[in-house]
Amino acid sequence: MATYLTSELFESLQHFLEKSKSLRKADKTITNLSQQHTLLYTLQILSANFKALGFCGVKLPDLMDDENYKAFLKTYQDAIVQVIELGYTEASP
Repeated sequence: MATYLTSELFESLQHFLEKSKSLRKADKTITNLSQQHTLLYTLQILSANFKALGFCGVKLPDLMDDENYKAFLKTYQDAIVQVIELGYTEASP
């Protein structure tokens, strides 16, 4: 998995997390399985990039301006809280 420590990457990931809000609330079905996998993969990309930031000793606020950093952080926190609160449900046919 590649990591790209740029503000553009984190802004793109933020945009995806915003768009996936309704998906996170939706029941897991066979019809939206690929979207669910896309969300999982996006969260894995975020995790890999957070690890790379730590490994390189770079802080996310150093890559982004203050406004974009705050917007990313809010979106990310909302997404993680929503995933934790809603938990995981089995896919239904």
